[in-house]
Amino acid sequence: MNKENPSIILAVDTAHSETKIALIKNKDIFETSWKSTNNESEKILPAIEKLLSKNKCSLEDINKVIVIKGPGSFTGLRIGVALCNTISYFNKCDIIGIDTFVYHEIKEAVDLKKSSSHALLVFAGEGGVYLKDNSGRIEMLNLLEVKEKLNKKKIKNIFGYLSAKQKKFFKEFKYIENKKSFGKTIAEIDKMNFKNDKIVKPLYIKNPQITKSKKCYI
Repeated sequence: MNKENPSIILAVDTAHSETKIALIKNKDIFETSWKSTNNESEKILPAIEKLLSKNKCSLEDINKVIVIKGPGSFTGLRIGVALCNTISYFNKCDIIGIDTFVYHEIKEAVDLKKSSSHALLVFAGEGGVYLKDNSGRIEMLNLLEVKEKLNKKKIKNIFGYLSAKQKKFFKEFKYIENKKSFGKTIAEIDKMNFKNDKIVKPLYIKNPQITKSKKCYI
C-alpha cells in the first residue's frame, strides 16, 4: 500500500502467561508485552493505544486484526478476542483467529504432519497439557499420561507452551523453543493468507475432536 493508505495490522495474544501486542505498519514491526495479571481488561486497550500513538497511528487506522484465539487463559481469551472483534467491527476490517497450536507450529517452524518425532504440548493447568501429534488429534491429558504416550510413540522432541515446572517434568525430552518474537511470527502468519473469520470465537477445547482423559490429573 502507499503512504496515504498504509497497511496497519494489530495482533493480540492473551492466550499465554505473557500478554503480547504487535503492530505491523507496512513492513515495520513494533511490539510490547508484559506478564499477564487479573486486570488485563484495564491494561490492554491503553497499551494498544500507547503503541499506536508512539508510531503515529490510531485505532481507526487499523485495517487488519490477528488474534490468538486459544486454547489458553479463559479470562484472558475472553478479553483479548472480544476487544479484537470490536476493533474489526468498527473499522470494517478483516480479523483472523489463529489457534495456539497453529501459532506454535509456525513460530517453531515444525510441520507436525511431516514429523513423527515431534509433539506439540500446550499448557492446560499445572497438572495437565493439551497434546497434539502428527495425526492431528488433540488430547487433554495429565503429565504422566503424556509422558507415557510420548515414550510409547518414541517421540524425542517437544515444543509449544509449558510452564517452568512442566518443562522440568519433561526434561528427558528435547524442548524446542524458537526465540522468534511474537511480531515476527505474526508477520509470517500474515503472508499465509488465512481467511477472514468476520467474528472470532475463543477456543476453549470443548468440541468433538478433543479426547479428554477420564483419569484424574496429578
